[in-house]
Amino acid sequence: MLRFFRQIRKKLMEQNKTRTYIFYAIGEIALVMIGILLALQVNNWNESRKILQEEQYLLKELNKEFSINLSLIERDIDGNINNRNATNELMEMFHGGVENFNVKKMDSLLINVFSATSYDPSTGVVEEIISSSKLRLLQDDSLRYMISQWPSVLKDQAEDIKIRATHFEEFLLPAVMKAVPFKNSNPYVNFDFWAENYERATLSPSAFETRPENFVTSEMESLLFTNSMNQDFIIMNDLNTKAFIENILAQIRLNLKP
Repeated sequence: MLRFFRQIRKKLMEQNKTRTYIFYAIGEIALVMIGILLALQVNNWNESRKILQEEQYLLKELNKEFSINLSLIERDIDGNINNRNATNELMEMFHGGVENFNVKKMDSLLINVFSATSYDPSTGVVEEIISSSKLRLLQDDSLRYMISQWPSVLKDQAEDIKIRATHFEEFLLPAVMKAVPFKNSNPYVNFDFWAENYERATLSPSAFETRPENFVTSEMESLLFTNSMNQDFIIMNDLNTKAFIENILAQIRLNLKP
């Protein structure tokens, strides 16, 4: 093609047709420029298509991850509400005094008091997106902002869980273990919440007698009350996290192509 153009230019110059040659040269330059612009346009279109495809892939992966996290937070909420309610019910038993204290009911409630749950979400996709600077591939400004806030949401949860764990391990657990034989709670243990089809060994009752007067004390009531309050803060955080996940899922699905 270039050889063909050179031959035309040579012929025009030999014929001394300067004006015609100038118009021809301008046309040739314009043709080359159009070709370059078309090539750039095609290249830009291909790049845009690749970016769109990668964005859709990330949106699908985010949708999977946050759908899992929604199920996990709902499970966490149920577990923590159950724990809080059992703690409150155990405190209410104190009003009947030592004489009317139901030891078997205490044994059943203690299992739930000791069965608090901690939120452990899947974070692989979000961490990969943030660490690899792929967040910029998401065109939705609101979605980008929400994803960038996810680590902060989890940090708030972790702080309250740590407070609960410290109080439980350093104060409530030692006090309960000292006051009553916790082994008598064994018949009420159910591992279905953590692992389906897991069968625990059958244990005999404790060799030690439960003395309600060791458990029904002002100190124990205060420790249980603190545990209940700690659970309230965690449940509030759980509910906020659930709302956050629902909002982010709605935003993700707005951007997903059918």
